[in-house]
Amino acid sequence: MLLLHRYREGAEILRELIRREPEEHRAHGNFAVALKNLGLYEQAVTVGRRALALMPADAGLLNNLGLALSMRIGGNEAAAGALSHALVLEPNRADTRMNRALVLRGLLRLDEAEAECRRLIAERPDEAGAHTLLATCLLMRGDLAPGFRAYEWRTRLADGQVEARGLPTPLWDGGDPDGRRILLHDEQGLGDGIQFARYAPLLARRGAHVIVECNDALARLLATLPGVAEVVGRSAPTPAHDGHAALMSLPHLLGTTLATIPSEVPYLAADPSLVERWRDRLGPARAGLRVGLVWAGNPDLPDDPKRSPGLEPLLPLLDLPGVVFVSLQKGAGRADLERLGGRLPVGFRDVGNELGDLADTAAVVAQLDLVISVDSAVAHLAGALGRPVWTMVRAESEWRWMLERTDSPWYPTMRLFRQRRAGDWSDVVAELRTALERMVREASR
Repeated sequence: MLLLHRYREGAEILRELIRREPEEHRAHGNFAVALKNLGLYEQAVTVGRRALALMPADAGLLNNLGLALSMRIGGNEAAAGALSHALVLEPNRADTRMNRALVLRGLLRLDEAEAECRRLIAERPDEAGAHTLLATCLLMRGDLAPGFRAYEWRTRLADGQVEARGLPTPLWDGGDPDGRRILLHDEQGLGDGIQFARYAPLLARRGAHVIVECNDALARLLATLPGVAEVVGRSAPTPAHDGHAALMSLPHLLGTTLATIPSEVPYLAADPSLVERWRDRLGPARAGLRVGLVWAGNPDLPDDPKRSPGLEPLLPLLDLPGVVFVSLQKGAGRADLERLGGRLPVGFRDVGNELGDLADTAAVVAQLDLVISVDSAVAHLAGALGRPVWTMVRAESEWRWMLERTDSPWYPTMRLFRQRRAGDWSDVVAELRTALERMVREASR
């Protein structure tokens, strides 16, 4: 069942096997793997440790425990210890070395992570995971040209992170488009689509007839890209074209370096008719700043608990005089509104449930003084619209936000507020409140 990725069924079978044979370490170990893949990381760690108690010198059990520990908030140090122990037992085990390198990157020990990736690549030149992990280390450092070149290996990852489009046309290789119809398609998350859509107008300026195919939730928004001939949602038939490329491949194909990031904003726009419609729904602006708020990302992503603080840690911001907050939150994070409703200030406005796609969100953001958001599509949207946006970044960071920076070369109007300790957002919230107080004072002058 585990090999078929039917983890829930496999977990039930293994649970029964453990009931019958409680000393069988392999059953406990496989049960821990199933729990991890179901997102039940705490349970996976508990069961994994039970398996190790039965068979302490098993490198495979230590490897799996390390993975489960790494998924917990603040678990990377313990994960590195478990994986290092596994490598003492089996020094040449490639999957354990790869997992340890991944954890080292999460700890921002980039020199060690990069060195391990290079050793793996030297031994296994076609190891897509090592190339892709090396790419993210380089990108975090700001070494964009070699980083984006190595990031092309993401398309060969076995986990299917990048969906194969199966398009019949050849890949565009970065050469002179010479009037050809080039289909650019998004991949991965909505934020990725927004961030790299900036390259579509550049290709149009080089003489291409540019068609953008994207997630349906982005279609109306990306239709505002200047110079693009056509934008279609992924559910629509694919238009005729002569060649294609992924939006996330364009930084490599166009030779982007840290100095040449196309950072001109805005490169997306809010639809004027939607702005008018939302102006009526929002009502007249009250005295003070109007600030959009997003406190949770996509819960289906494995790392979302690490980047999404939820609404409760942000409550100290909400009573600040001179600020009216507008919730842009959609999805599962909206449950916080019901749970904390009695603690929200008078004037707190929630429009998240009324937002259709990101074109609606853009129309609201265009009327706000500031957006405060977790690392999410809305943060990218505000940056692409050229609106002031403060983005909360988890301690592990993410390659696009690089290291230590409080600004982003991708978005001139963005400011980064970085978490110092995994799981603790108090420093970020304190810094946000101080910055908001300053912004209120400046606005009142």
